[in-house]
Amino acid sequence: MTLTTHRLAGFLSLIVVVPLLASGCGAGTGDLTGTVTHKGKPVASGSITAVGSDSMPYGAPIGPDGSYTLTGLPVGEVKLTVSSPTPATLGKTAGHAGGPGRGKEGRAAPKHEDQPPPNPDTVKKWFPIPEDYGDLSKTPLRATVKRGSTVHNVELP
Repeated sequence: MTLTTHRLAGFLSLIVVVPLLASGCGAGTGDLTGTVTHKGKPVASGSITAVGSDSMPYGAPIGPDGSYTLTGLPVGEVKLTVSSPTPATLGKTAGHAGGPGRGKEGRAAPKHEDQPPPNPDTVKKWFPIPEDYGDLSKTPLRATVKRGSTVHNVELP
């Protein structure tokens, strides 16, 4: 190869590599926030989980007002599950005193036995939701995550 051929090859490499570097290696991540309601009423306890293109579960607890925040999700469409077990059973596993979930924040939702016992007001507000929303193979719930923060209210019929 001549010096000119090397320069041309180097220049062509830059044409290919620079746009890739400018656009980033992957699609990126984003957060999903909103409220979960069933028939117009806030789901007062439980958890929400999202599974995206990386096939990893990202979970968060649902607050007493139905609010949730899922962080670090892959950008694009995610499948959502919502689980709301009877709050009276939370934190009641033999040999376990309750307490916050263990594991990385923004990953799988804490198991209901790892969540602290709810306050009496949450127990009063609780109502059952259809179990299919908690099953990844049956849930019809989807959301599109964008870079940054995306608001997505989950309305269960």
